Amino acid sequence: MLPPEVWNIICGQLSQFDLCSLLTVNRDIHEIALAQLYCSITVDYHYTQFDPEYVQTDPLLSTRQTYIRTKSNITAFFKSRRKALLRVRSFQVVHLPQEFIDFETKLAECLPKMENLVLLIIEQPVSLDLLQGAAPNIQHLALSLNSFRKSRYQFASLPLKTLAIGPSNQPDKLLSSLVKHPQKIQGLEFVWPHRKIKLHDLVASADSQKLPLDAYNNLAHLSLVSAIVSPQDQFLRKIESRLESLCFIDVNEIGQSGSILDAFRPIKLKRLGIDLRQGSKDSVAPFLDRLAPGSLHELHLVIRYNCLKRTPLETLVDQYIAAIERQSASLRKISLEIRFEKELVEIQEQLSEAQFGRLFMNHTFPALESLRIQTQFAFICKDKLTFFRNLPKLHKLWILGSNAFEKHWGLGNAYPGVFDNWLRIQHLPIGLVNNEPRPKTSLRYMKLDDCLFEIKEKNDTKEVIPRDSIDSWFESQTRVRAVRPLN
Repeated sequence: MLPPEVWNIICGQLSQFDLCSLLTVNRDIHEIALAQLYCSITVDYHYTQFDPEYVQTDPLLSTRQTYIRTKSNITAFFKSRRKALLRVRSFQVVHLPQEFIDFETKLAECLPKMENLVLLIIEQPVSLDLLQGAAPNIQHLALSLNSFRKSRYQFASLPLKTLAIGPSNQPDKLLSSLVKHPQKIQGLEFVWPHRKIKLHDLVASADSQKLPLDAYNNLAHLSLVSAIVSPQDQFLRKIESRLESLCFIDVNEIGQSGSILDAFRPIKLKRLGIDLRQGSKDSVAPFLDRLAPGSLHELHLVIRYNCLKRTPLETLVDQYIAAIERQSASLRKISLEIRFEKELVEIQEQLSEAQFGRLFMNHTFPALESLRIQTQFAFICKDKLTFFRNLPKLHKLWILGSNAFEKHWGLGNAYPGVFDNWLRIQHLPIGLVNNEPRPKTSLRYMKLDDCLFEIKEKNDTKEVIPRDSIDSWFESQTRVRAVRPLN
């Protein structure tokens, strides 16, 4: 019999199915395998054991994640013995089976039994009342709230280090009820209910949503979603010296003049996402220019354009490109979108050939691993050798927009069904990586609009395989988030 330390190492490398078989060997191995099997639980209806992308190690606990996908298996997990549930330290819900309408009720009954729970992430809408019997030592919490159910706030505050929560329009009440020690919070994401700006907001410029951050002395990662901010808000100035990650997602800025970004000068910023609606003046590009060259590792930009802007769209995009160029040496992830809002309609714009060439044909990005961009696929094909030479570590490529490539309707398809759209355009990624001149590339995943392909090595060529079950995984790898509970 091997010592327990060796069995722990062995079990840490096994799949959840092998661990289930190992439970029947003997009592000693049963306890070790059970601890590994129950340590990190993820509920994801999209999971299949044939997708190696789902075989991941929990960054917080350094153990393999165990996936559950069907309603029957989730129910069986909730009915596990208390001894087994005590092993659970991480519980995540990504996608639920649609028929599981009483999930929250069953989880509320089971959650008090997970006394050693450290991380709780639920991406499906739930009520705050779920936390009434939750473990008192949860350090990482992410909840998508059901805005149609009011909470009684009858739960104990938690010793949180990271918190992602919303939508809610009561940040004061919610944060004071949840957070036991504000000075321990390192990452915070708050989501407000989505709403449109009213004329009164533009005139009065006083309807910004205050976020109480005065007590959060160690906050290093901040994300605001669907918020309304004002140039008079001071919360960024109070945390700028220690801020490492910042994301503004679908944020509206209202004010007569100036911007909340004008006096903001973070010195430690590594991860940045800005999707900010402003009036006639765009202050994002000047803010990016104030950052130290080669300081950002991840960058997500949505260029918002409307009829009020004083600067032409082409000039504005050139300013953003110049700002990205200054960060080219350090960037590992880029996401760039252009949204033209005209007469209450949002139009997706693309980078022109000249703009795309200036950014990726004239500059090297030696560390870039993920690129998510709105442009034409043909622009890459025109000089693919230069493109892949300038991006030697590119692993994931996502060309956004329904106009990213020319449509090929054909006269029919020999393989009708779920992969119909993939097979119509499969020749595009095949030609990119296999046709002469053949580029030297590290590319492993490529998505054209909604169709994702995996690129594998096969003899002296590359095999391109349609994939339709890992979109959520791919999106999590290519989008930029400020708050990462697992870090």
